[in-house]
Amino acid sequence: MKRAFLLNFFLINAFLAFSQNIIEDATALMKAGMVGEAEDLVNRYLMQDPINVDAIMMKGNVVLNKYLYEEQLQGSLLRNFVEDVYDAGTLEKGSPPVVVPDSVAAGIERLWVAALKLDPGREDIQLGLCQLYALSLQREKLLNQLSIAKQHAKTDPDLPIQLANYARYLGDRGDFDGMMAAYRQVHRLFPAQTGLLSDMAGEFFFSGKMDSARHYLNRSVKDKNADQTVLGNAFYLGSLLGDYDLALAAMERLPGNDHLLFEGLVKFAKGDKKWRKPLGKLLESNADTTEAALASLLLADTFRLDIDNYLALTALDPGDAFKVLLHEKFRETGDFLPYFNAAENYCFNKCYVRADEAFRLLERQPNLQLEPADLDNMNFYHAWTLHQMKRYDEALSLFEKLLESEDFYKKSAACWFIGKRYFDLGQKVKARDYFSKVAGDAAQSKYATFCWEYMGVE
Repeated sequence: MKRAFLLNFFLINAFLAFSQNIIEDATALMKAGMVGEAEDLVNRYLMQDPINVDAIMMKGNVVLNKYLYEEQLQGSLLRNFVEDVYDAGTLEKGSPPVVVPDSVAAGIERLWVAALKLDPGREDIQLGLCQLYALSLQREKLLNQLSIAKQHAKTDPDLPIQLANYARYLGDRGDFDGMMAAYRQVHRLFPAQTGLLSDMAGEFFFSGKMDSARHYLNRSVKDKNADQTVLGNAFYLGSLLGDYDLALAAMERLPGNDHLLFEGLVKFAKGDKKWRKPLGKLLESNADTTEAALASLLLADTFRLDIDNYLALTALDPGDAFKVLLHEKFRETGDFLPYFNAAENYCFNKCYVRADEAFRLLERQPNLQLEPADLDNMNFYHAWTLHQMKRYDEALSLFEKLLESEDFYKKSAACWFIGKRYFDLGQKVKARDYFSKVAGDAAQSKYATFCWEYMGVE
């Protein structure tokens, strides 16, 4: 211990001798994981110069990082499993986001407010307060501080992105409404930043708030500042929402002729007799593209609305936004595959409301005769959809149908989700009955590993 102390003391003095810059020295120590040493160093500076603004700022920074470091270290001891069915190879996420308690935040705030009284123009401290309020879930203080930070910030093209990150901090910590309020505040401060509208649309979309998503997508498409990324997002999300007019409006503002294919597909899906016209225009461009190949198949004299043509079109892999239309239209054939692909495509793209609707429509099809593997797939992805919608009991009934599946991945997932549900409800004996079904084969799937891990958890 004495040797380690001497080493740390040497490092501190080495930093002091190297730059005599409190910000650089303390930051270097914290990056090296030496938060305690950074705190000692800051205290030494403050003893020599109690009104040093850099030292006061770094004192608050050290207190914040010390708390975050300790909490993240504690959080890393808790298993934070990746349950996503589409991510078969990843077992664990990083530590859950840390919420800074009011008692800790108040002490840091006092330091930084004191520093600003000495030097009100410090942009770094103004932005630091934004971060602090976001990490401590102080929504109203953050909304006010965003405006103050902008007033003091220098001209920086990345400032809107930085301020939007503070909005996301709230969302990461469970305050969705606060996140959206902060997003709206940042957009009021930077109205030309159409990307913020697109980001808000995405947040609403992936939280299942489709009407709000559609509202912000429409605003983003109509904005004169919309760039290709914004328009591409509107096209993609509009297609998944089934708002094809919105998707087409976005596509028409993008370069190239892809909008002709989408227009033709939209009219084809709607039964418009003039659906071939835009596809013909696309072929006139003589482009050797996937889109042109799709148009050629659709315009062929031999084209029929049947499963063979469906497979030929989807095999060209035009992208999810185009496939949505193909799945929807070819459900008219009555075949299982277009129905299932439509539902699973919505599920994969986190459009769970539409996925649930599509799965239920599939389940209601008369005389539906399925192979065991098809039935397993339908139950598996519908169960995951319901789980993501927090409709856990409905998901449970579908997972139970997979307990005898010959697909071990799906069977082990069923054991995990059912067992974990009972575990969370306090029925731990019943939970272990399900975990034990696959825990002995922990190496065979991540879900079996989860079950094995939970066998001894109290």
